[in-house]
Amino acid sequence: MAALSDTLIVLIVIIAAAASVVVGFATQRLFGKADPAADNFNQKKPEQMAYMREVRERNMMETFGDRRPLYRQGHEI
Repeated sequence: MAALSDTLIVLIVIIAAAASVVVGFATQRLFGKADPAADNFNQKKPEQMAYMREVRERNMMETFGDRRPLYRQGHEI
């Protein structure tokens, strides 16, 4: 049986490591969280939303002066 070259062995090890990372990620993603409602990674607090709204309005006033673009009340820009 022909011996494998060192380069081929390293390539096989790298591919196997990448495959094991993908399988581990998929397993954790599938079985890791029991409650999908507990996913609050990108949820912002009301205080942060109010601050962001204030900064957005301040920037719009600096940009447009008294001329404000029309938008419906209650809708984000």
